Amino acid sequence: MAIRKGSGGMETQLIKAGDSRSWYRPSADVLFASAAAACGARTLGIVMTGIGTDGTAGCEAIKRAGGAVWAQDEATCSVYGMPRSAAEAGVVDRVLALGDLGRALAHLARGQNSPTSG
Repeated sequence: MAIRKGSGGMETQLIKAGDSRSWYRPSADVLFASAAAACGARTLGIVMTGIGTDGTAGCEAIKRAGGAVWAQDEATCSVYGMPRSAAEAGVVDRVLALGDLGRALAHLARGQNSPTSG
């Protein structure tokens, strides 16, 4: 899936199986990079439990666009691969336990903190 600007606002686009943008299906890299291109500095990427490095390149695109990246902490991940890869790449602004993600998003939505602050 990808995000793009459409005539009526933001739209989602399903990526066809033959698309060569990523080996992973679904692909966090494709989703995050498209969000960064469509939303720029307003983008917030959240990397949660998962195997491998998918999402890291997309997180880098988010950071280049001026957006923010959050990652799930190791203690609450089933598999710490994807969040670890993003953290090791230096593109994670906040690390949160799974149980804290919803509260942090609610605070952000109410304007009580920035995506990069606690």
